[in-house]
Amino acid sequence: MLKRSLRLTKQKEIDNVFQSGRGSYNNYIGIKAVKNDRDHSRVAIIVGNKVSKKAVVRNKLKRRLSHIIKEYLPYFSENYDMVAVVLPPATQLDFHQLKKKVHGSFKGLGLL
Repeated sequence: MLKRSLRLTKQKEIDNVFQSGRGSYNNYIGIKAVKNDRDHSRVAIIVGNKVSKKAVVRNKLKRRLSHIIKEYLPYFSENYDMVAVVLPPATQLDFHQLKKKVHGSFKGLGLL
């Protein structure tokens, strides 16, 4: 789990990322990012009911994604506010496949 200081918690902040951020989407995950003026990056992870009706599955995806993003945070060139949106086909991926998709999205955005 990401520390509270590393999470976007307010709807206003999340809306700002969606409005002014640039994005990288594939069939499994979408990531939007915008630079911030803080000394660290912040992340919000969204896994909706359309991904799975089961909370266990949604929470598992959140935990996996949180762990993957936490590993990449020290390697970002600058500090960003990010929103990761999980799409329904992501339930079929294992941890390593999900990590590859996230890495590809980060490279596509130029964060790494």
